[in-house]
Amino acid sequence: MVHPNRGTYTSRYMKVLLSDDKQQAITSAAEKIAQYIAIDTWLFISGGSSYAVFEKLDSLLTTDQKQATRLLLVDERYGAEGHENSNWNLLKNSDMSDYASVYPLLDDTLSMQECAQEYDQTVQMVLETDAQTVAILGVGADSHIAGIKPMDQKIFDKVFLEKYVASYIGPDYQRITLTPQALVQLGMRICFVSGTDKVPVIASLAVDMPVYESPVHIIKDLDNTLIYSAT
Repeated sequence: MVHPNRGTYTSRYMKVLLSDDKQQAITSAAEKIAQYIAIDTWLFISGGSSYAVFEKLDSLLTTDQKQATRLLLVDERYGAEGHENSNWNLLKNSDMSDYASVYPLLDDTLSMQECAQEYDQTVQMVLETDAQTVAILGVGADSHIAGIKPMDQKIFDKVFLEKYVASYIGPDYQRITLTPQALVQLGMRICFVSGTDKVPVIASLAVDMPVYESPVHIIKDLDNTLIYSAT
């Protein structure tokens, strides 16, 4: 056991680093990614509180590193391009001109299912290359990770099996997200978790749970996975 606000919990593969300093946790997560990025890297970015890690990372990367990095989204809320709840809006607030390329997900000419199918082809291409792949992920108080919400097992299997990107109508948004199959194939996963309401979620990683009930457990036994948890 570790102090609830400081220390390290390690499973066989995954590591959880606990801190009572939110800004230091953000900086540590960003520094870890900066050390990882070399030639030809695909970086998947999440919205929510974990976007602070990308903002810090953006300030740490050299121009050469940015020119070797392609940016994509981990997940998106479906709607018209630029709608008020779109994760893409966060990237629009940053200068993307130094990066090798940036891949938006929404397309006004496509349905939600068609957007997901198009993005699935992109992610498949990414995972078939020899390039480095890393994702910045957030975790919700309901144990969701990426855009993967807890749900009935039959629905979970129908939505997420045998694809890299899936779309579905969630309890809050229409969602397009990387699937468990995509998350497990990434070279590195960096999670940032903030808030006391998420402490039980992170603590639950000490035991096994079905991923349809607790999607964060998708990453429980994955190598090169670090969770920076700040309260």
